[in-house]
This record gives sequence, C-alpha cells and structure tokens, in this order.
Amino acid sequence: MYNTEQHISYSGTCVNDVELWLVLSCARLDYCGIALLTIGSFVPWLYYSFYCRMSPKIGYLALIALLGTFSIIVSMCDRFSRPHFRPLRAGLYFLSVSHSMSVFIH
Repeated sequence: MYNTEQHISYSGTCVNDVELWLVLSCARLDYCGIALLTIGSFVPWLYYSFYCRMSPKIGYLALIALLGTFSIIVSMCDRFSRPHFRPLRAGLYFLSVSHSMSVFIH
C-alpha cells in the first residue's frame, strides 16, 4: 500500500535538508566574497600609498592576504561553522578590516 502522508513527510524532510544545505552554502560563499572584496580593496590603496617604498607595501599586502586567506578558510570549513567558533570568525574579519587603520596611521 502506498501511504501518501508518509511520502509527503519524507519529501518535506528531504527538501528541508536540501534547503538547509543550500542556505549554509550560500552563507559560506557570502563570507568568502566579503573576504575577497576586503583583500581586493586594499591592493590599489596600498600600491599607490607606498608607491616608492617597497618593503612596507609588501609587508602590508602579505598581512592582508594572510588574514583574508584565514578568513576564507575559516568561513568555508564545516568544522568552524559551529556556534562556539563565532568569536574566532568575527575576530578574523575584525582583524582584516581593522588592519586598514594601521596602514592609515602609518
């Protein structure tokens, strides 16, 4: 016998799982895009600010690339998507954005 109630319930569970996976994947890609935009927005600013001074330019570019790479890794890994890693994720994003203040002061 075909039980329609059981089939509808099972279909709803599958759809909910797929929707949850899709929402989480889109959120991860959103965080990854924010990190890439943060890294990319620093490159021209640093290039023209330190046009004649090569060592600070390379140092600041390396630091923002490192912070951005860590932010992307943390946002894309399943292991770091748990709630108790929220301070780590927020701290990495805060560090990469506040890095601009150190460059501005320099």
